Amino acid sequence: MKNLTKLYREEVKISSIPLLLTILTSGAAEGFMLGIVLAAAHAGRNEELSSIYMLIFMAAFSTFFLGKRYFLILVSAEFEKCVQNIRLRIADKIRKSELIYLEDMGIGDIFTQVTKNTETISQFALQIGIGLQSFVVLLCAMVYIAMLSIAAFFLIILILTLAAWLYLLHEKTFSQYMDDTLKKDSIFCDMLYDSLKGFKELKINQRKSQDHFRELMDLSDETEELRVKTQVELAFEMIFSEAAFFSLLGMVVFAMPLVGMHGEAIVKVVAGILFVIGPVGMLVGSIPSLSRMDISLAAVYDLEKRLDQASTYEPEMKLSEPIRSFEEIRFENILFQYEGEDQLFTMGPMDFSIYKGETLFIVGGNGSGKSTLLKLLTGLYYPKIGRIAIDGIPVERETYPAYRGLFTTIFSDFHLFNRLYGVASTDYAKADELLTLMQLDRKTKIVDGAFTNINLSTGQRKRLAMLVSLLDNKPICVFDEWAADQDPSFRQYFYDTLLKDIKAEGKTIIAVTHDDRYFGYADRVLKMEMGKFVE
Repeated sequence: MKNLTKLYREEVKISSIPLLLTILTSGAAEGFMLGIVLAAAHAGRNEELSSIYMLIFMAAFSTFFLGKRYFLILVSAEFEKCVQNIRLRIADKIRKSELIYLEDMGIGDIFTQVTKNTETISQFALQIGIGLQSFVVLLCAMVYIAMLSIAAFFLIILILTLAAWLYLLHEKTFSQYMDDTLKKDSIFCDMLYDSLKGFKELKINQRKSQDHFRELMDLSDETEELRVKTQVELAFEMIFSEAAFFSLLGMVVFAMPLVGMHGEAIVKVVAGILFVIGPVGMLVGSIPSLSRMDISLAAVYDLEKRLDQASTYEPEMKLSEPIRSFEEIRFENILFQYEGEDQLFTMGPMDFSIYKGETLFIVGGNGSGKSTLLKLLTGLYYPKIGRIAIDGIPVERETYPAYRGLFTTIFSDFHLFNRLYGVASTDYAKADELLTLMQLDRKTKIVDGAFTNINLSTGQRKRLAMLVSLLDNKPICVFDEWAADQDPSFRQYFYDTLLKDIKAEGKTIIAVTHDDRYFGYADRVLKMEMGKFVE
């Protein structure tokens, strides 16, 4: 349970003293009620004594109820705070990470780890709190039994110790099955995600659909088998705990008379054992929850470790002042390679410049390196060799955020947010004008900085992304095959009007395109093949 220990040591901020005092007080009150009930039953018809016991019982009950309620609320609130802190911390580390590492890790895997595992932590936190409370009740009951009979106390301790030892041995098998099941579940979720994202491809190709679903069924069968094994082990644990209690009762009833314990004393000990059946059941039931939480925490902490390795040299992530103007951006001896056992692609070395106010087209076939080049240009990738200089001043790791501030981008795999994030003061008149210009005014509106609708066609979403890009008002506009999904009229508008208007504002345009009929609209056209520029 080292991960739970780490969670408590590093994440929990409240003092342990109030928790311990509340657990001890409410647990002792719950255990004390056992003695009061038995004493009241022994008092019989003595009304005066019964009234005193009733008042004491009510006081103990109130202490137990209020203390347990306070403790469980405190534990639930603190664990929820821990979960939210972990989620926010991971979200912060994600934004500080380098793109290339996130691509290697897999977006779907990160999403699953953050959502599913943190939900597991939140889900079972309350059960752990109940388990801790039940442990205190068990201790109080054992003190009561020790007061009745030392022999019975040691017999019960012996049987419970043996049962706990056997239970923990079995728990290793249960935890392994649980871990394997969670991993299979994660893979199943990834495949189901593929089914949704690749719906069109699977719908068109029946053979592909059948192969994919067959693999999904095989995975489902494997998961089902693991789940059954897990449930069988869990059922064994439940049966084992009941068997341990009945064995304990049998030993007390049949063995204790052999050592001189008789009559009323045996009845009280048996009553004490019956009293703790519920708390011990809760304590035993919390152990699988501990295992699940520990496994989930291990996955979350492993994700954090990988994100730390993927982080940039910008740990504070300070809001740096973006660069507003430049005359020349020089790329000197730039070389980039994808890391891995097999170097599948190398870009460069290359030397070239980008000048203020120019329109630059980048062309080339699929796999020529255009997308990689854009990520290098915009500072999303760092070159392995070489440097970038702005007006002769090198761009260092700590100044990369400011360098990225030069660009507004629409990548081929762009994401459209439903709000205008990062736009300090939205010019709604201009936004409405652009909506009309992009023929989107009947499709969506901007209300309180958010779009009323982004469920649009690909071409319309790209036009909406163009609106956002223009509102960003950055010195360099990067467009990756923006016109590819537009109808002929908008394609013509993009090259004939929009690019000229952007250029007239003194902005630099870098556009990846295959539209050779419009190459004449560019100041320069750079062609790429195999990660290099060619004539």
